[in-house]
Amino acid sequence: MKTLTISDDKFLLIIQKPPTLVDFIQSANVREGSYAYRIVSHIWNSVFVESIDYAREYLLYYNKEYPAFSRYLKWNVKPLDGFGFDREAEAWGNILKSIDDEYSERICVYFCDRYPSILFGDDGQRILTSILTGCTS
Repeated sequence: MKTLTISDDKFLLIIQKPPTLVDFIQSANVREGSYAYRIVSHIWNSVFVESIDYAREYLLYYNKEYPAFSRYLKWNVKPLDGFGFDREAEAWGNILKSIDDEYSERICVYFCDRYPSILFGDDGQRILTSILTGCTS
């Protein structure tokens, strides 16, 4: 599992297989019905239901049209919103340069740009990484 940061509120999540909600909740070690449970459920839903798995989309629909996964992402994922554009553009360019090495038919690649603010920045991605690591162990 790997997160590739574009900006404080946008990242790509590369993961072998998305966890189930039950596994995600258990890994976060929160009690059902609690406020923490609602937050963790919202995080899971935002990342794994509301975000698009671009690796799956590429494999199913676009691998004939685009010769490389990075080219598909370049034309179909629009991470730049104008704020901090230079920094975001540089990060996005670096991701596109390295993504073909990461890509295989056995991974999921989620572009996360609409998720709870608790995940913004490095601390948020550490929270997500910690929970996901617990799901896979």
